[in-house]
Amino acid sequence: MKLTDLEFNLMTTIAHNEMNTTNGATPKVYTDVNCYLWVDEFASELGVPMNVVKGALGSLTTKGAIWIINEPKREDDGVGFTEAGFDAWAAAKSDNYDAGMDAEPAGLQ
Repeated sequence: MKLTDLEFNLMTTIAHNEMNTTNGATPKVYTDVNCYLWVDEFASELGVPMNVVKGALGSLTTKGAIWIINEPKREDDGVGFTEAGFDAWAAAKSDNYDAGMDAEPAGLQ
């Protein structure tokens, strides 16, 4: 599965969310990534508008890289990685590291 730069960056932001079981550390397996879906916070962290994040979330869902649970009555939407999505993210993370790019968010290196 090929990820765009935006998709990779969004997945990295989700992967390092403090609400995951790893509490912001790099996840080791796809089941480590399961957090609240806070589009506004993801947008702020990435420096892009919310509609861009929503589009990337839709694309990642279509690719089967992430799952989303909508809880409109509780406002507790969730997002997590699928196994295939985790594998694609980990491969892209490795490729970025090999290319000398930051593969971790600031402060986690």
